[in-house]
Amino acid sequence: MRTARRLAQTLRRHAIACTGRMKDALVGYVTAEAMSDADFAGGRPVGNCYEILGQNKVSSRWQLRRARGLTLFTGRMQELRYLNDVWQRVRAGTGQCVGVVGDAGIGKSRLVYEFLVSAAATECRIVEIGALESDALSSFHIVKKLLRAILCIEDSVDAAAASGKVAALIASLGVDSSVRSPLLFALDIPPDDREWASLPASEHVRRVRNAISILLVLIAKTKPLIVVVEDLHWIDAESEALLDRLIDGIATQRVLLLMTFRPDYNHAWGSRRNYNQLRLDPLPRPEAEALLEVLLGDNSSVRASVKLIAERTDGVPLFIEETVQALAQSGTLTGSLGDYAAVSEITGLRVPATIQSVIAARIDRLAASERWLLQNAAIIGRDVSLKILASIAGLDEETAAEGVLKLQGAGFLYESQLFPVQIFTFKHALVQKVAYDSLVHADRKLLHSRLIDSLETVFPHLIDDHVEKLSEHATSAERWDKAENYLLRSARRALQRSSHNIGLSFLNRGLEILGKRPKSADRDRVELEYQKLDGVDWMAAKGWGAEEVLTAYKRAEDLCTELADETERFIALRGRAQYYMISGQPRAAQTISLRCAEMTKHLEDTGVAIETHHMFWTNNFFMGECAAAERHAEEAIELYDPDRHHALTYQFSGHDPGVCSQCISGLAAWQRGALDRASERCQGALALAERLAHPLTMALAYWAMSYLGMFRREPEATLAWATKEIAVCDEYLLPLLRSQGEFQAGWALAQLRDVQAGIAQMEHGVQAIRATGAEMGLPYFLGLLAETLADAGQKDRALDTLEQATTSAMENGTHFLLSEIVRTKAEVLAQQRDRNSKEIEALFRSAIDIATKQNAPLPALRAATS
Repeated sequence: MRTARRLAQTLRRHAIACTGRMKDALVGYVTAEAMSDADFAGGRPVGNCYEILGQNKVSSRWQLRRARGLTLFTGRMQELRYLNDVWQRVRAGTGQCVGVVGDAGIGKSRLVYEFLVSAAATECRIVEIGALESDALSSFHIVKKLLRAILCIEDSVDAAAASGKVAALIASLGVDSSVRSPLLFALDIPPDDREWASLPASEHVRRVRNAISILLVLIAKTKPLIVVVEDLHWIDAESEALLDRLIDGIATQRVLLLMTFRPDYNHAWGSRRNYNQLRLDPLPRPEAEALLEVLLGDNSSVRASVKLIAERTDGVPLFIEETVQALAQSGTLTGSLGDYAAVSEITGLRVPATIQSVIAARIDRLAASERWLLQNAAIIGRDVSLKILASIAGLDEETAAEGVLKLQGAGFLYESQLFPVQIFTFKHALVQKVAYDSLVHADRKLLHSRLIDSLETVFPHLIDDHVEKLSEHATSAERWDKAENYLLRSARRALQRSSHNIGLSFLNRGLEILGKRPKSADRDRVELEYQKLDGVDWMAAKGWGAEEVLTAYKRAEDLCTELADETERFIALRGRAQYYMISGQPRAAQTISLRCAEMTKHLEDTGVAIETHHMFWTNNFFMGECAAAERHAEEAIELYDPDRHHALTYQFSGHDPGVCSQCISGLAAWQRGALDRASERCQGALALAERLAHPLTMALAYWAMSYLGMFRREPEATLAWATKEIAVCDEYLLPLLRSQGEFQAGWALAQLRDVQAGIAQMEHGVQAIRATGAEMGLPYFLGLLAETLADAGQKDRALDTLEQATTSAMENGTHFLLSEIVRTKAEVLAQQRDRNSKEIEALFRSAIDIATKQNAPLPALRAATS
């Protein structure tokens, strides 16, 4: 502070001046120019002085690492040459993706750093981001980091300034203005865009992904681009999906996607033609010893220690560096880095078994105040804001800065950001973990609680963006009311983004917390919100017929009874009905549907009316009452407005009722012979689903199109739509419709002459459907399987399968296309040598009679002409 005051007092002109030391600390972040004696009254007050001319908008953490003084790079020459060769291919226009894989501390980041600062990686744009351990539970967290890095926007930048940066970049790249709203949305700035506001969350996500991809491509056209994503093993699933798309998208662009991760990280990129993997193993003994010679120096007293340390650290660079620092801090070594001397012969070196113990030993040797500050920093996370650290540690910012400077000197932290707020980063994730684990439980609670208060009061604008992390802090602080709130908000965000398994993890933790609270109306009200959301999440994560769905809605109904809340009871009953109709219990579903219709007959809520019809159209359809199903679906179609009613998706059944109503109406219309109407409705459902871009809803539309293909006996179309259905389900982990799609694709393969493969896939599809607890359309599927088995000459298996289908349909009341099952049995029996003509004729007549009663003339005609 005294030096800064002297600079300010002696300056003869308006300028931002700094010392040489500060200029070195700012390397990469600013452009600076030397100042002369003439710029100061009485000459320069201290050594070399520099004027800061401006901030470099494309600075990166790599440049700061250079500034903090790394040890001499040892080994890895072959790997470095490999990266340089890949980069030359990128510069020539062939985009590449390289995964650098290795254990913690093996030197992945250091290799990437050396590549980025090498002469080869010049005249390019570098964008660097990294995942933290907590990011795995935060949807699209890495996507947001990437966008902020591209736009050079810090968290503290206000909305107006951030919007200006977005506009400036769009203008400079000549991007279509349609990317503006997605970019603002990703930055948590509400776009002033009516169309955007009407879009569903899934479409927001899709457009954000597209906008980022467009930015990367256009940036690469102006200058070769290197995108670094560190610690991919902690990435969230949604951000991983973006990277998955980018690998193919950069194949013809001057983009190098450089990623680091640990060996236990699983990916499916091995077959991509532009993906390469570079594995880092521990340093060979000669290279490990060479690194130790650089760290220790050539004093004769330390030479004997080189082989001992190399042996005990197994060639892991971080282990080697930390062990040397531990020896220095313990007083066993004196001097400085590269010029150490041993106080006495090091013969009984006790290197801890793991790097955690090395770091823990170093932490224990810190002064009490420094150790406490480091532990406070560990509570915050890998990246530590000095302002927040001072707040939770109960220090003024200047005192905190002095303590952090000592921790820097000890090698625990390094300065990773100077502007606009000072950020320090743990040298390694393990350093943070060991420091965190060294806190006693009571202190952890206290510090997590202080951190929550600090974020809520000092940085309230960041809460929505960090709600998942706040849920972690609240849980660790045992502030259960806040934990319940933040966990529920996190689960809702996950549901909106179709991250159902992540949402369930938040809900499970919240319900565990609620289970420990004493009984009260307020507690039950919170649990009711959890149970409703839990039911919808399970519908997608496992299927509408999963037992977990029933459990959630039964509990929700019990809570409605205890709370005397009839309004919420409709939601609980609606969820139970959905479970019963899909699990093969249509009579139970119909009973609930009639009860709901009676409850809501005087309400003027169109959303409730639509969902009441929703119960009937689905249930009637699978009961074989297609006329009633079509009538309810058509009434809902008249009421449905996507802008108003898509929100029902997240409240009731996990899929859009407008799409579902058109799907069922179309499939029901086909059975009564209205072929054009059937096509029109299913195509309408498809168009609406693609507009809404909600994954489960899109899979449902593809399911209906594939079903229509089976009705028409068009295997090519059936296979095409089933393939789309499977792809969406695989991407978003939707097991029920995935199993349906697998059966549909298997049927198509069999019809296209790949009979054995088709049968195997159909049988696997049936097993997968049953595994979800569903019976939806299963008797009909068994009938199709039997028909295929019979055509393949397996008549006995066909008859056994038909018996299963008939038994299931009659026991459960799921008479959907029962006439087709009966007709198929008649046809299989007719192919036997000792056939009973009277029995066969009776079966055909029964099939015609069933179809006629179900107002299904096409199935009746098929039975009559067989």
